[in-house]
Amino acid sequence: EGSPLREYTEDIIRYSQTAADVIKDLMVYSRKKQEKKELVKVEEIIDSSLKMAMRGMSVRDIEVKRNYGDVLYLEANPTELQQVFLNLIVNAIQAMNGRGELTIETRQDDAGLRISIRDTGHGIEEENLGKVFNPFFTTKNPGVGTGLGLSIVHHIVNKLGGRINLESLVGKG
Repeated sequence: EGSPLREYTEDIIRYSQTAADVIKDLMVYSRKKQEKKELVKVEEIIDSSLKMAMRGMSVRDIEVKRNYGDVLYLEANPTELQQVFLNLIVNAIQAMNGRGELTIETRQDDAGLRISIRDTGHGIEEENLGKVFNPFFTTKNPGVGTGLGLSIVHHIVNKLGGRINLESLVGKG
């Protein structure tokens, strides 16, 4: 404690983790082979992703609301599906700056499975709405984001035959 070496070591660890995250994102983004699909319970993947996202983030003043419908199973690669939910939840938490409401809903209807993740964060500027799924696009400060998270989400959802819709109002989330 109190040694300048401790601060340097913590910086090295933090920068190494950032580099590892960038490499992991690049590997997921560039992966071309078909991953094995299995029947997965969507709510379990969401809950696991939520738990993972909330570790190490400032979530003390974030209220999480879950509204799970009668969704049974989805045929998907569980690791890829977890990557989708983890990226969406982390982005939502970051947008709220430690305070707000995160709502996650699932429902099955004639149109198929619908999953909604909403936050009460700062929202996305209108001129950026069409760019958020582009690789390497980010509005975050350097070192905070790679700009690959939502691109990976879009890629995986499309590969599953799904669609992703984005709605945002500045100041509302």
